[in-house]
Amino acid sequence: MKTHLLIAFSLLVFAGCANIDSIEEQNSGFLGDYSNMKVVKMKDKSKARRWINPDIKKGQYTKVIVPQITFFPAPRTSDQVQLETLNKIADYLTKQIRAEVSKNFELTDKAGPDTVQIQVAITGVATPMEGLSAYEVTPMTLAFAGASAAAGARDRLAVVYVEAIATDSLTGAELAKGLRQGVGESLRDDKEQLDVSKVQAILDGWASVLGEMANETLN
Repeated sequence: MKTHLLIAFSLLVFAGCANIDSIEEQNSGFLGDYSNMKVVKMKDKSKARRWINPDIKKGQYTKVIVPQITFFPAPRTSDQVQLETLNKIADYLTKQIRAEVSKNFELTDKAGPDTVQIQVAITGVATPMEGLSAYEVTPMTLAFAGASAAAGARDRLAVVYVEAIATDSLTGAELAKGLRQGVGESLRDDKEQLDVSKVQAILDGWASVLGEMANETLN
């Protein structure tokens, strides 16, 4: 049961890419203390860092606050990643998470003893070059990795990093937290603009998993 709740807030990604695998170093600061988080390998063989409060009680929470998803820290744009696109990504993910959570919980904006708050921050959006053997994009550095391949420009991966934390809305006690990364559709080259459609499948998957697992655990 406790593991399921953790997954609801930390399994925020689909299958990743073996070449983008430095999850141990992804500390944006959003979660505060990362020292109690452990690296685990998920069923899709990608990695996660997560922690769960051992004192979670099933049935305690029937309402959920889902604040607008933000970027942490403030994002820096690039030629391929525009601020308008980043805002659309955050808006879309907020809408999808609220829709999934509302299937089994009452959405509210008021704290209470039966209310959990789920805060999600996008801590990085990047377009590293597909096929690189080394991870070269740090969280919130919206940049390109490496140079073009000898045979021509390689595809660029659309990569998103997310951190999430669930807390008791009254006491602020941490219930669970997690950190994941997701790889969306490839961009043709370093000229194609990133848009929501390139990462929509990732966003839909995050929202669906969070909603389903929260229901299984909390109800």
